[in-house]
Amino acid sequence: GYEPFVDVCIRSHKNDEARRFVDRSIYSSKIDDERLPFMFAKVLMADEAINSAIKLKSIEALHFIEAKCQLSEANLTKIRQAKEKIQDYDDNPLKNVFKIFNRGTRADE
Repeated sequence: GYEPFVDVCIRSHKNDEARRFVDRSIYSSKIDDERLPFMFAKVLMADEAINSAIKLKSIEALHFIEAKCQLSEANLTKIRQAKEKIQDYDDNPLKNVFKIFNRGTRADE
């Protein structure tokens, strides 16, 4: 993949060049989708990093993005909400399925 090239560009303070490699990697069949949010965060493309981390349901990537990027209040809220949803899903992946079948039968929902 392109990640080693991104790292070299960042170390050389060539962020525009690093972003070009990240953009190329999106369309490359060689890219590991699980690395994409980390690559976006490294080149400070916060929105793209957050969206790809959410798509992968990766709390680890969301933590990395928080540490690496300057985030707006809206992005911090988006990350917090995504973490809550992912954690809720991890606690009980069938919770939403149960809600569908039990709709209207329980007073606590």
